[in-house]
Amino acid sequence: MTALVPRRVAAHGRTWTVRRAWPRAAGDGADLEVTADGIVGVRAGRWCGGDVRVAEAVCDRRLPALADVAGAGEVVSWRPGRRAVVRIARGGGYAKVVREGAAEPVLAAHAAGAAFSAGFARAAVTSAPTDAARGVVRFASLPGRTLFDLGSDRRVAEAEFARAWNGWAEAWGMLLDGSCGELPLHDAEAEARVLEQWMRHAEPHLGGEASAVRRTSDRVAEELVAGPRGRAALAHRDLHDKQVMWDASSRPGLLDLDTVTIAEAALDLGNLRAHVAFRAAQGRLEPSRTAVARAAIDGVARATGVEPDRVHAYESATRLRLGALYLFRPAWRELALRWLRSA
Repeated sequence: MTALVPRRVAAHGRTWTVRRAWPRAAGDGADLEVTADGIVGVRAGRWCGGDVRVAEAVCDRRLPALADVAGAGEVVSWRPGRRAVVRIARGGGYAKVVREGAAEPVLAAHAAGAAFSAGFARAAVTSAPTDAARGVVRFASLPGRTLFDLGSDRRVAEAEFARAWNGWAEAWGMLLDGSCGELPLHDAEAEARVLEQWMRHAEPHLGGEASAVRRTSDRVAEELVAGPRGRAALAHRDLHDKQVMWDASSRPGLLDLDTVTIAEAALDLGNLRAHVAFRAAQGRLEPSRTAVARAAIDGVARATGVEPDRVHAYESATRLRLGALYLFRPAWRELALRWLRSA
């Protein structure tokens, strides 16, 4: 079994806690997002075979605008060389920092996401004309809290939690009954390729479990590709409980529309259902709330004619993908291993 990123690493005379990690495409270690006492926000790093590098300052040569943008707020997300998100202190809102030349696709995806306005509020783009050239996209904040936050907060009344999920369900049902528009297609073959990519990342770290997990993954991919296709619809393609905002006084909000596409309607429903199951396994969603969330998702599927077998197929693929992803999150690694075994 290949060694994985440890929970804590040392650099610059500090002990850093690894909050998130992503496997590098070449198989040479992982990108890190870390925190430390006395440091505001997160920092980025890289881990390879026991060698650790952590950014000593908020600076990323592939994200040249980050240092300047971070001066106006707090870095809340940072994958080195890829993207970072800064929460702006004055006036609120967020800035997404990407590589130079990569802002236009983000803006184009957000514009395409206007189709979600049938049921959801979207964060308004507040970028200045010069921002995109620097790789910066600015967004206003949306009101409310995420479904994830509501679910993990026991002070939230059960009735309010149910209202939030039912509000999402009503809005999502409106989307599935609407027009798809002209967007790229993410079909079952594409989803199977995503699953295969994550299995390749995970296998070196599974030891004796690798062959069993691989057999399961192959079966799920075959079910995705060989099964009868369901109806196509507008798709978020990364729909989970941290992407949906709820405020009792307004429409639900939808975050991160970078991956908007056309796909089987079952894809988003299966993805969301798998995340609900994982939150329950994490202990972040009590059984009664898990049942409420599942009922909302399944109610949308029934009301809009989405085939249960296709929801199950996409949910199975997401479960495997989540297990592979969380192998690289030290706080949840043991859970991820159990999760993949149970698959």
